[in-house]
Amino acid sequence: MSIRDILELDNHRAIIAGDSRTALRLVAAQQFDLILVDMVMSGESGISILQSLEEIGNPAPVAVISALSDEKVKKRAFELGAISYLEKPVNIPTLQGLLSSIEHID
Repeated sequence: MSIRDILELDNHRAIIAGDSRTALRLVAAQQFDLILVDMVMSGESGISILQSLEEIGNPAPVAVISALSDEKVKKRAFELGAISYLEKPVNIPTLQGLLSSIEHID
């Protein structure tokens, strides 16, 4: 089951960007309740995307998804504003808990 499937089963709309440039264009054009960033994307790294989101003043919470378990990368992601770091394969209850916590912030 894909992350998109999980989101849609929980009645969330998922917009998927195939690369970093598309992702940043989407963020600039729309408001999101949550942004999920993969550490390894076509174009830029997840860290670069987090830096770009910080520079443009993105108001949405950002969670990172990664197969990397490097503590330095995790620390840098949190320094750049990530609210969560989900390791692949993503644990469905953990993702659902993250979504629930975001819903309760609004």
